[in-house]
Amino acid sequence: MPTSFISTLRSSFTPDMRAFAMLCIAYALFGLARIAFGYVPGFLIFLAPVFLIVPLVRPKAGLWAIITLTILFERFFTLEPFQFGRYALKLYPIDLVLLGVFGGVIASIVFRRTVAYFDRTIGMLGIFFGIASLYLAASFLGFGDRDLAVAVSTWKNYVFYGLLACVLPQLLISEQDIRQTVRVFLVAVAVALVFLLIGILRGGGLWTEFTPLSTGGVRLLAFPHAFYFSIALIALLVSNDYWDPYKRSGFVWMLLGLLAFGILSSLMRHIWIGMFVSLAFAFVFFMRHEARQKMAALSFVALGIGTALFSVALVFATLFPTLGPSQSIQAIQGVVAERLVSIGSSSDTSISWRGTTWKSAIDEIEKHPITGAGFGRHVAVESGDYHDFVEVRNIHNSWLAVFVQMGFIGGLAFIGVFGIIALSLIRLPAYGTWQYAFRATLLALLAYEALLMLAQPYLETNLLNVIIWMTLGFSIALCRVARTNPTMAASSAR
Repeated sequence: MPTSFISTLRSSFTPDMRAFAMLCIAYALFGLARIAFGYVPGFLIFLAPVFLIVPLVRPKAGLWAIITLTILFERFFTLEPFQFGRYALKLYPIDLVLLGVFGGVIASIVFRRTVAYFDRTIGMLGIFFGIASLYLAASFLGFGDRDLAVAVSTWKNYVFYGLLACVLPQLLISEQDIRQTVRVFLVAVAVALVFLLIGILRGGGLWTEFTPLSTGGVRLLAFPHAFYFSIALIALLVSNDYWDPYKRSGFVWMLLGLLAFGILSSLMRHIWIGMFVSLAFAFVFFMRHEARQKMAALSFVALGIGTALFSVALVFATLFPTLGPSQSIQAIQGVVAERLVSIGSSSDTSISWRGTTWKSAIDEIEKHPITGAGFGRHVAVESGDYHDFVEVRNIHNSWLAVFVQMGFIGGLAFIGVFGIIALSLIRLPAYGTWQYAFRATLLALLAYEALLMLAQPYLETNLLNVIIWMTLGFSIALCRVARTNPTMAASSAR
């Protein structure tokens, strides 16, 4: 093995990368033990300090672990509580890693290893977090008939995980930091493509039972993984200038095709719509002429590769109809068209349910327009003979959920967060290929995620909201790098 290769490998395996690897291995052991033996308290007690202490010492490694383990293990990293015998503690592995990251960032600022960063965006986030914390306090003080467990869960989703948006600009303080973290995300998504293969082989995606279909067919990829794939696909298409060197190897081309195939086979209609609208938005408003041409070419290539893969799969299914993969491929054939046609159909149970719950949510907002109903409340839903109370997070619209619970006080504060971040990115000068590409990508992702929150409880589910809060954090980090790096400032001036 050449000496140069060994030295390159050593230089890339930094202390942060070693700590990141340790966290991933620790959780893999935890997952294997869970599958083989169930919960073993002694094993849990042994590993829990690793989840907490390693990010405390290396918070950037903790951030990378949150990205990777959320993408790979989905709800089993974000929603699997620690359990001791019959007692389950609503503390998840992601919570311990996050606590370590927060503690590491605070310690670094206190001991003056880093300088705390603050701007108007973080100030607006602080206002939103403060309002949400007051609503949690009101729940504990007994204002109204509330489910305290749901109130705490809501606060965690809005504030605890929301602090990621404030942490990222404290950790990603250079171009290298941003690039490296983006690569970690894309590598995790590339590894997660194995779940698509598993879905094809077993005739249904892993964990797809949590999002049942309102039409015929079967999902070959779970909803959260489709969301992660869509983020990667948008990023690759919009920031195509940055990935130019890699496209020559064909890696990006194939990755685009597989991601497109996976998103289609997830049968998630709101993701399809959101991607189309956000990409069109970025194409028209935030991309220069050369990038637009490349994006159009890449989109056709991705669609072509995805179609070719699907065609090959259909031929395989025709030749070997009795095999399990063939049956799953045949099951999805024509379902994509059926799902597209069903968009906007009042007869679709999923769409009609959303219409009913949204009307009930709007009625609830009209009762408490300024202050909202508070955390831990339920919304009365009536449709024909159906009468029930549903949790606010189950109305499948995060924007409405915020307004129902926090009224115009909290709702406008949350809109202000998105608005100020988007405005900061728009006003940010384009000063180089990667910066221009990342700015356009983040604007596209903000538009995309804002649209998705109209159709699903993204903000109320931690395996989804961590990505949204990170998108906001990446945006603030990019603005910080642009404002504080003298090389970039000089380049911008020129």
